[in-house]
Formats: sequence, C-alpha cells, structure tokens
Amino acid sequence: SVITGAVFAFFAEPLSIAIFGDDSTALTIRLLAPLLPFMYIDSIFDSLLKGMDDQLSVMRYSLSEAVTRIALVFLLIPKTGYAGFIFTIYMGNMINTCLGAVRFCRTGG
Repeated sequence: SVITGAVFAFFAEPLSIAIFGDDSTALTIRLLAPLLPFMYIDSIFDSLLKGMDDQLSVMRYSLSEAVTRIALVFLLIPKTGYAGFIFTIYMGNMINTCLGAVRFCRTGG
C-alpha cells in the first residue's frame, strides 16, 4: 500500500487524465495518496477483529467514524471548504485505524 500510495502521489496527473480525461482531480489524488497505507491497515484490523469474533467492536468503530465525519462535515466544510473535506477524510480514517489497532492489541493480537 505504501508503493501504491507513492504511485498515486507521483503520477497523480497522468492517472487523473487516464481515468477522468483531464487533470482536474490530480490534486485530490495527490492529497489522498498518503492515506492509502492507513486505509489498508484499517482493512486488515477490521478483518482480524471479525475473524476473532469481535464484529461488535468493528461496528462500533465504524459508527464512531461515521458520526465523527458527519460532525466534521457540518462544522468544517462550510468554513474551510476543500481543506475541511480533506481533513474530514483523514480524521475519519485515522480514528478508525487507531481504534482497530488498539482493540486488536488489547484482545491478544
């Protein structure tokens, strides 16, 4: 996922042109590229916890992430616009990743 993130970061313009036909999304691709490893790790922890029969924790963490994102959307985006949107995406993913990692370590992982 680190390599994929690096590819997205370094080749944002060509990827944007290849996928969307112009380079208007290149900035967003580049800004979200560092988040890919965390998204991958989050997916791993979610799967591990589900495999350990701890689906309830995964659901609670996903719900808390969703509530956090909704609150940030209402609070930040009207005042900060695009920067608030990017921050909201990062915070939601980081919260879920951290909660999953902590739970996994506490349950004997």
